Amino acid sequence: MAKAKVLTKDEMKRVEKIIAADSNATRNMLAFKLSILGGMRVGEVAALTVGQVRGLDGKAVAIINLSKEQTNQFCWMDEGEWK
Repeated sequence: MAKAKVLTKDEMKRVEKIIAADSNATRNMLAFKLSILGGMRVGEVAALTVGQVRGLDGKAVAIINLSKEQTNQFCWMDEGEWK
């Protein structure tokens, strides 16, 4: 199986500019950052529920726990990486 291409910082910035111009920019940027910064695969991002990414206080959680049906892994991101 071929390895996935790793984007350079310049390529990531170009992708972010393209996403920002889209009508669904917020959603798409979140999915992109979960994939790039969190190492999540597209199926894992698509399978997320609101309860997995938002805490009781309404803020984003630091650790996203995926169920066995979603994957056998978990993903974590530091708060500073969300910016």
